Parts: sequence; structure tokens; C-alpha cells
Amino acid sequence: IRRRVQMVVELESRRQHLETVVDRYQCIIDQSEAIVFEWDLRTDVVSCSPKWEEQFGYPPLGERFSQQITQTNDFHPDDLPRMRDTVEAMRRGLRNVSMEVRIADSEGKYVWSRIRATPQTDEQGTAVRIVGMISNIDAVKRTTLDLQERAERDALLEQNKALEKTMKEYQNGTLGAEMEQLLSFAGLTEVSGPGVTV
Repeated sequence: IRRRVQMVVELESRRQHLETVVDRYQCIIDQSEAIVFEWDLRTDVVSCSPKWEEQFGYPPLGERFSQQITQTNDFHPDDLPRMRDTVEAMRRGLRNVSMEVRIADSEGKYVWSRIRATPQTDEQGTAVRIVGMISNIDAVKRTTLDLQERAERDALLEQNKALEKTMKEYQNGTLGAEMEQLLSFAGLTEVSGPGVTV
């Protein structure tokens, strides 16, 4: 009898410890701005924290997720192939994935989001679920893309200015011999008159 009482006490202690751990993680989830998700690969059901609906304005895809994802506009069509490839890689053992995708809000506007995910495996090492977080990175991503576009545009403007200067020097006969050889090699010596750019 004493052994059974000891087992019951140990089980109760473990249960209390697990409740404390669950409560701790629930507090972290509640305080986080990220969406926590779990995708059961066996049943193809996805569950998300309430933050999904708060952030996007509609309930997440739940059952038959892998089929529904291609039939809705929830995810940007250009991101779907990469998402499928990533899921397949996780099924084969890839761990700790991070990817940026666009997810539509209730008004149809795509919001840049970062998905961080990790597969969980069974005893045979087969991925049975994927758990992770989805963070809103829209403002940062749009700013980064805008800065990249500006930098590319500025670089093209500088290249055009340099090319125009070189062509004027060529047309005026003030271009050095080395540059004339380079233009000749590039096939750019067929300039017929002023104001013509190649």
C-alpha cells in the first residue's frame, strides 16, 4: 500500500509540474505578438492561436490544410511552391525552418510574414507534426524592398550617366585609345551621329 501511495504522490507532483509548465508557455504565447501554430501531418489539420484571427481578420484554414491551401488566396500564389518544397524537406528531416511568405488579410491585402517551424517526429523518425510561429514582418520587409529598388534604380542611373559620358567622348573624339578598344571589343563602335545612344 505504501508503494501505491508513493506512486500516487509522484504522479500528482508530475501533474502539478506539467500544469505549471503549460501555464508558463500559455503566458508566453499570450504575451507574444506571434501566431503559434501546429500542423498535424497525419490528419492534415492545422490549429492556430487566436492571434491569427486578430491579425488577418478571418479564421485559419483548419482541416484538409494541404488541399485547401491551393484552393484559397490565403497565401500568395508565388509563395506556394516554396512552401510545399519546405514542408517536404521537413518531412525528410530538415529542422528549424525560417521563411518569408505573404498571407492575405480579410481585405485581400498580402502581409509579409515570417514562418519559423520545426517538425516533430515519431519513434521511427517520421515527421508527424509541424509546430511553429508566424510573425508579422510587413513594415520591415516593405521598407527593405523599397530601399533595394531605390538602390538598383540609383545604380542604373549612375551606369546610364557613365555610358552617356563615354558615348559623348567617343563622338567628340576625346575618348582614350584603351576605351575605344574596349568599346570596339563590346561591339559599341557603330555610332552614327550626335545624340545616338547605344
